[in-house]
Amino acid sequence: MLQSYLSMFFILLPTVVTGQTEETFITQIRDLVVGGGASFTEVALYKFLESDSKWTLVASNVTDVNGRIANLVTDAQFPIGDYKLVFQTGKYYGNKNQSTLYPYLDILFQKSTPDQILIVVSLSPYGYSAYKGVNGKK
Repeated sequence: MLQSYLSMFFILLPTVVTGQTEETFITQIRDLVVGGGASFTEVALYKFLESDSKWTLVASNVTDVNGRIANLVTDAQFPIGDYKLVFQTGKYYGNKNQSTLYPYLDILFQKSTPDQILIVVSLSPYGYSAYKGVNGKK
């Protein structure tokens, strides 16, 4: 039993691609039930504009087969500020003919430095957790 928990933990450790391109922002969503990426999940990134007191869409994309999106935005599109990631988890589970408590996830975070940011979500039909990692390559 402990071995299966430990193997699941190591599967969930994030990886950051280095050496080829400088990635400003990376997000990854992991399906805890299948032990892999939540592939083809729609994700949108919004920035809070204090001047208008509203969220505005910055970029959107779909995760790859590993549940990952790299290079969603350029440095110019990703200045310091408050952001929100919206994951369409209801569609992800609907495509698998599964129900979920969470039709979408809003993950709010603050970018306070120019460092690279990695946001990882661990997902199951009835629970999730999220954390921020910083590579510090910039």
